[in-house]
Amino acid sequence: KNANLDITLVSGARPALLQQTLESFQKGMFCNFDIKNVYANVDLIMGSQDDLNQCVRLIAQHFPDAQISTPEHPSFGQAVKSLWQATGDNVVFHLEDDWLLNQSIFPKDIFPLFQDEVGMVQPAMMPRQDETDDFLIMTKKTKIFGIPIKYEKVNAYGTSPRFFRPGLAKTFGDLIIAEMDPEKQVFKRKNKALEEAHEPYRCRLVWADGGEPLITDIGRDWRQSRQIKKVNRNGYAHWTSGNG
Repeated sequence: KNANLDITLVSGARPALLQQTLESFQKGMFCNFDIKNVYANVDLIMGSQDDLNQCVRLIAQHFPDAQISTPEHPSFGQAVKSLWQATGDNVVFHLEDDWLLNQSIFPKDIFPLFQDEVGMVQPAMMPRQDETDDFLIMTKKTKIFGIPIKYEKVNAYGTSPRFFRPGLAKTFGDLIIAEMDPEKQVFKRKNKALEEAHEPYRCRLVWADGGEPLITDIGRDWRQSRQIKKVNRNGYAHWTSGNG
């Protein structure tokens, strides 16, 4: 069966984390798929120019034909937008620079799940709680004067590692507002067109054996040890360091 895969990779200038991520996914996943195109964006954030250069070399070592962007002005929103826009008619796997894969993934684990309204397949990052809990749902709040008046269960949308059905990443990329956080503009209702485009598509979760997490976030400890925090204001996000 067609196992063609495009990869999009968002990275900061964090070569030690990126190396762990690439080695983990190469060993447990990339070697099992037919990788057609790799699109990477390395921003000069959380590291030095030398760190960024190391990241570029790491990506090129794993994917000699990768198209790697190193924009002058770092922007997570622009990175995700441009990477997703570059994709085509293959299944797309989106990856960030700070995750580990806990169990091997094969095309047979993913490709058959793209049926009906399934638009995304997300490797679970939390243990399975409920045997019927196959889809990722988020709660969206509607507030008036800061008071929640309405709660809605909606199909999840996000930028953590996940597979996209052919064409969907490009659709989302075309609609993303580059200046805003790609997730917050949906869940804070700052981008109606993007919100409407994702709503019909469900996000299917897949776990490791025994309902264990399939991926592990290694970026949280890295940030906490350096007192780096993400601050969101009105759909816009930036990182602060220490007391910044």
